[in-house]
Amino acid sequence: VQGVSAIPVAVLVDESVGEAARLARSVGARVVQLHGDETPRMARALAEEGEWQVWKAVRARDPRDVLMAVERYGDFAAAILVEGWKDGVSGGGGARLDLHRFADVLRQRPEHIQLVLAGGLTADWVEEAVERCAPDVVDVSSGVEVERGRKSPELMRRFIANARRASKRVRASEPHETGKADS
Repeated sequence: VQGVSAIPVAVLVDESVGEAARLARSVGARVVQLHGDETPRMARALAEEGEWQVWKAVRARDPRDVLMAVERYGDFAAAILVEGWKDGVSGGGGARLDLHRFADVLRQRPEHIQLVLAGGLTADWVEEAVERCAPDVVDVSSGVEVERGRKSPELMRRFIANARRASKRVRASEPHETGKADS
């Protein structure tokens, strides 16, 4: 899709620092997503091992889970990736967040940490999710598949177009440095 950039990402669950760094280097990762029970100490050590950003994923049952992740990892993680809770799954479960419960806490995150919204996003739902939560990044996988592991170019185009349209509306409604919103 024209005008879309992709960066290599290593998606890992509960690897040691050495193995995570090896895997990240092997794919030329610019981002390492941690989807397991990695400790802040481990995640910090991994952040210091390479030229990549560390994104810590949180499978959130409750808005407090997001606040706790920001508190635990926010000093060194470039982003907190938030996805819905699905029992027995570490990342990639496609569990959608309840936007009514999570939107306020996601919009009020500290400015120094990026929000990556994931889990259950589809071309039809991404606009509402972006407008309500104002993420820095949206992460999709199964939401643009026609069958497990097979992406649909049309669903990807629609997803990107809808996410961009919503992002433009969000940016237009945010106050500028002068404190005035666009009209």
